[in-house]
Amino acid sequence: MTNSLLVVDDDPIIRESVTWALKKQNYEVIEAINGVEAIECFDRHKPDLILLDILMPDKDGLAVCTELRERRSGPYVPIIFISSLDQLEDKVRGLSTGGDHYLAKPFHMEELLELVKATLRQIDSIKASVATETPIEDDKLQWNNIQFNTETGEVFYCDHEIDPPPSEKELEILRIMLGNPSKIFHRDEMMERIVDRRTIDSHVANIRSKFVKYGPDPIETVHGRGYRLVKAK
Repeated sequence: MTNSLLVVDDDPIIRESVTWALKKQNYEVIEAINGVEAIECFDRHKPDLILLDILMPDKDGLAVCTELRERRSGPYVPIIFISSLDQLEDKVRGLSTGGDHYLAKPFHMEELLELVKATLRQIDSIKASVATETPIEDDKLQWNNIQFNTETGEVFYCDHEIDPPPSEKELEILRIMLGNPSKIFHRDEMMERIVDRRTIDSHVANIRSKFVKYGPDPIETVHGRGYRLVKAK
């Protein structure tokens, strides 16, 4: 199936050259000239990936990214910022807002095309992994100092029952992670099973706050990738 990409840039020369290069690679391309139009095109066409400029009239790229990341439904759509803002703080701001990658202008078209391919490959790999995952049937999951009774919902850490008990969504996150404790779970993968990216972060933070009352934090954040369980030191 052909991937659809949304290209958002108020500079017609850049927008049209990027669109032309993407179409040569057999992508379906939707164009938007500002942030307001970008949101409308996103809702109408449901693209698989967004190439997003930052400095635009009406609504800038950071505002577009923030709005899309705050939504509570629908599949995760990666965002690649392409911007003339090339300072470190600009890149950090773009990524912390919710961008997946940041490419400063001017850029080589070949680099952009390879980044698009790599990003789509990653998303496809995550979706395939979730689709073929073997369900956990054992009613008791245990790893290191964590014990989880999937039948009763009771969770113990360092020989203490977690109180207050984890919520339903928090239990599902624990079930996923305990099913393969050595694996790094990307937010997108959890989102396919549970909720949106921002809510995943909130639930993980809640789990951590409950665990650290009884022992070391057992969850590691792997920057740019997701979360995994680690042995208590």
